[in-house]
Amino acid sequence: MDTVSGKCLIKPVLLLLLSVLSVELLNAQEIPPIPIEVTVLNNISFGAFTQAAGAGSVTVTHDGFRSASNIILLTMAGYPYFSGRIEIVGNEGTPVSILPIPPITLTRSGGGGSMILNINQWNVSFPYILLTTPPSASTFYFGGILNVGLPASNPPGSYSGNFVLTFVQNE
Repeated sequence: MDTVSGKCLIKPVLLLLLSVLSVELLNAQEIPPIPIEVTVLNNISFGAFTQAAGAGSVTVTHDGFRSASNIILLTMAGYPYFSGRIEIVGNEGTPVSILPIPPITLTRSGGGGSMILNINQWNVSFPYILLTTPPSASTFYFGGILNVGLPASNPPGSYSGNFVLTFVQNE
C-alpha cells in the first residue's frame, strides 16, 4: 500500500513542479532601451507685428494662439505664426526630460537689431513618459515669448536665431 500511495503523490508533485517551471520560462525578456530620436517638424514663428513708441512682447502659445502686450500691434501681412512642433520616437514607457532652455537672441537680417526669445511652455509636463511604440512618434508642441525692445533698437525686419533643445532619456 505504501508504494501505491507514493506513486500517486509523485505524479501531482511532478506536475506542479513542471507547471511552475513552465510559467517561469514563459516570462518575456524586457524590451531593451533604444536611444530616443528627436525630429523638428517646424520651428516657432511669431508672424508679423508692428510697434509704436515703446517696448512689449509677442506670445505664441503651445497650442498656436498669439497675443501681444503693451503697444505691440499684431498684423497678418502674409507672415504666418505658429507654435514649434517636434516628434520623439522611443520605446513606450521611456521617461524623457528636457534641460532648461536659456534665453535665445534673435538677430535682424542685415544687422542693426536683436530680440530675446524665451521658450517657456509645452503641451505636456516633463518628465514625460512616452506612450507610443516605434516606429510611431510622440508629438510635442512648444510656445514662447518674444521680447521686443524700443523701435530704435528693434527696427523693422526679419529676425532669426538658433537654439538647441536637449532631451534626456531617463532609465
